[in-house]
Amino acid sequence: MQQEPQWQDIENWPTVDIFVGMTQKKRKLFNRNWSLLSRALQGEPLHQLACEYGLSSSRVTQILQRALGGDEDTPPLLSRGLIPGNRLQPMKRFTPLSTHQKKHGARGSFSHLLEALPNLKVYLDKLIKGYVRRLRRGQNLTPRVFHQAFIRYLKNQKWPQDTYPFTEASLGYQSLRRYLNKQVIMLTLPKTSARVILPTQSSMRIGQEIQIDEHLVHVHGQVGIIFNDVIEPLRLSRISLLLARDVGSNCHLGFTLALTGSPNQDDILSLLEKIHSPWKPRELKTPGLSYLPNAGFPTGDDGASSRVTLGIVRLDNALIHKANTVRSLLLQYCGATINFGLVRTPKARNIIEQAFKQLNEGLHRFPSTSGSHSQDSKAEPRKHKAKAPIIPLSTLEEVIDVLLANENASSQGNLGGSSALEVWKYQLSNMMIPLRPKLFGNTFKPFHTRQVVTVRKPKRECRSPFINFQGARYNGNNLNNVDLINKEILIEYDRRDIRTLVAYTLDGQPLGLLVAPKAWQRFRHGLKTRKIINKLIKGERIKREDPLGGYFDYLLEHRYIPAEALKMIKLTREYEFNNQMYPIEKEPRKTKAFSSLDGIPEWSAEMVKNRNTL
Repeated sequence: MQQEPQWQDIENWPTVDIFVGMTQKKRKLFNRNWSLLSRALQGEPLHQLACEYGLSSSRVTQILQRALGGDEDTPPLLSRGLIPGNRLQPMKRFTPLSTHQKKHGARGSFSHLLEALPNLKVYLDKLIKGYVRRLRRGQNLTPRVFHQAFIRYLKNQKWPQDTYPFTEASLGYQSLRRYLNKQVIMLTLPKTSARVILPTQSSMRIGQEIQIDEHLVHVHGQVGIIFNDVIEPLRLSRISLLLARDVGSNCHLGFTLALTGSPNQDDILSLLEKIHSPWKPRELKTPGLSYLPNAGFPTGDDGASSRVTLGIVRLDNALIHKANTVRSLLLQYCGATINFGLVRTPKARNIIEQAFKQLNEGLHRFPSTSGSHSQDSKAEPRKHKAKAPIIPLSTLEEVIDVLLANENASSQGNLGGSSALEVWKYQLSNMMIPLRPKLFGNTFKPFHTRQVVTVRKPKRECRSPFINFQGARYNGNNLNNVDLINKEILIEYDRRDIRTLVAYTLDGQPLGLLVAPKAWQRFRHGLKTRKIINKLIKGERIKREDPLGGYFDYLLEHRYIPAEALKMIKLTREYEFNNQMYPIEKEPRKTKAFSSLDGIPEWSAEMVKNRNTL
């Protein structure tokens, strides 16, 4: 019910025609089950309903289980589960086979016999395949010939003569006849075509097919931090580029840079937010970089481009793509169809792979890349390992933004000389492109998550009621209610900032804000950061008194490790005090550090030539 709340209203259930295939007695029982379940979904106690309808509590639970239970990978039966006598699972015999001494009936005996003698099914199927495929040793099977082979096989296997099928007058003839007809039909059905990796027809409408993937940017970067009034350049580890591209127009829809080599589901949510948010050009500070005329992304016009309906979204089988938050956002809010494709098969996402190839041609121009192998000439020389790279992180971000925006504005031969943005705008103005309603932009909150928690108040502690969330106790004025203690409530929070939560009762009554302890209020932090800090606290690497400051001090202490330096950059952006850390454009001398912050020259291409003289 939490994953699919639409089934909480029984009016949304599929209707059943009670006048087709139902006797008067079954209609009466079906109406009883329908009435009972509708009241149970409204929250009435089950034991009270059991007494009112003259049923046991276990029977009421069984009715609920038939309609709403089952395997989590299959949809519930809903209305079909309320039909009395409706078989939900295939027939399976549990009683022993009949003998002359004890008769148990013949229902399900043939299927039970096939399970008791596995080689019997193999033998019978071999006979049928030889007949259908016209093999050299196959024979023309009729029900009588097939039944004779069945009896002959049982006698050769010393099957007891006082057990089914020898206890029946027909010796199981009708079961053999039905089995033969069914297997012949199955083997003669036309074969389904093999799974198509690439579509036979390319998508021509914008938004009809979107491809999303991640790419590890191998160009290492640097960042400068102010530490004891001295600027220190730090080497950064690799970052991940998440990109979305439209197949119908070859247009880049948006991108995001994850400051990690292993992005998570929040990075995918950030990319989806970029696709549906207006794009604005950056203030370029790197010399030589500029946008082409009319360059940008589709959402730069701040019009209907952010409301184009997504069709098929092609992803690979990475775990971050299969997260519940990503799947529910694409399916429920975006109305898209997800296609994960085959494992290790990037051909189905050739458009996005082509984009990464074009991007690498512009990024792999510096020797700070790792190279394809240990002897690659593009790899960084060993003598530069101890120095930070020339390219700052901010410059790298500007280069990626300019390359993708200019690619959208460049003419392409496969588009008849038009650019991707021109095709996008033309189709949006002259074709019937399905759009989402304008209200969608206000309700699109990819980072908002809901969760059910329990209000706690230990008897031995003289304190207000609270809830436990990610290793912290959250309090609120509206929780000071005796009726809420040990009751479940619903909380809603932003995954990027969990200092406060919004609470509701399960029936939708607002309970106001719940605030984290003061130790967690210093800086804005997200769910992922909280989990990392709790892990470090458990390992006794930082103290619990000031977890946010302690985590930053921990990263500052390990700042010379590229991966930890990258985490520190990500944390400063999350803490929202970027003015204390910014990229620099020149390396300090190895024997003499900068003593002041003045006189830092602007970055230029001459620095690459003069690098060995520093």
